Amino acid sequence: MLWFLLACTFFEQGYFSEEKMNYQQYLRAQNALEEEDFLTAISELKDLQERTGSRAVLENLAYVYLQNQNLEEGLRLVLKHLKEHPGDFELRLMKAKLLLAMERWEEAKGDLQIILFNQKMSVWELIQDPDLQEYRKQPELSDILGVPTMQLRQVSQTDGGLVGDVLFLDFQVNHLDSCVLSLKESPETTLLEVQKIRVDSQRADQWVRQEQIQINWKAIEAGEMPAFEIPIYCGEDQVSLFVEAMSIESLSKRRSITLSKKPLLLLPKKENCTQDGTIFVQFRSNGILETECKM
Repeated sequence: MLWFLLACTFFEQGYFSEEKMNYQQYLRAQNALEEEDFLTAISELKDLQERTGSRAVLENLAYVYLQNQNLEEGLRLVLKHLKEHPGDFELRLMKAKLLLAMERWEEAKGDLQIILFNQKMSVWELIQDPDLQEYRKQPELSDILGVPTMQLRQVSQTDGGLVGDVLFLDFQVNHLDSCVLSLKESPETTLLEVQKIRVDSQRADQWVRQEQIQINWKAIEAGEMPAFEIPIYCGEDQVSLFVEAMSIESLSKRRSITLSKKPLLLLPKKENCTQDGTIFVQFRSNGILETECKM
């Protein structure tokens, strides 16, 4: 019994010391990679993979080959693995990356299509992969990687609905969660100034974020407001919100509400109430009716 316990102890010590040695070798490879010492990283990982047969180490080694532009050797390594494990889609993606770096577009496209067809990855995941982003504009890959990273949706009052002296725009932008949404200020004008911006953000799914944006501009003087656009960016991608030209009239010169094809809504003041108007108006405060009249 004592002999058995001693044997187990020596076995455990040997096993864990080997695991510790392998881990230390892996750390040396990672440190070399961070310092862009690719030759050292390859040497350490290659030795480690040959000794352990680790699939994870093999994937790391293939990645270093990609970074070092040792593409033929990386492809040879991955092809050998896929011949025995054709269902390893992470390594198939690595194969596609190596082929893209070699400008073998159709072969790489075939591997990406296999990955998508088998629903192992979403197209949203692919276009967020930093190793694939540089190929998004490649014509041969446009139907796979050319998906827009953002979409403008549910735009209301883009032609400039005026409520009193405030221009109110409400729109929704769906974009990849991996990029930060930004708005460029609209062209300077003497007629409008930004009064308030409100952003409600929520995750649509694990890849896409949904932003509901409300912008209020305050009219600071009357006049003809030319059309303008608001560029919205997500990384290098851009969409634009277009606002049509409109007339901004002084409220003091109006005594009635005017509704026309171009949304122009001028709210009256209580003191302007008359008995012979055509539009019924209620003035409320905190939900309680204060005054009602026809304008």
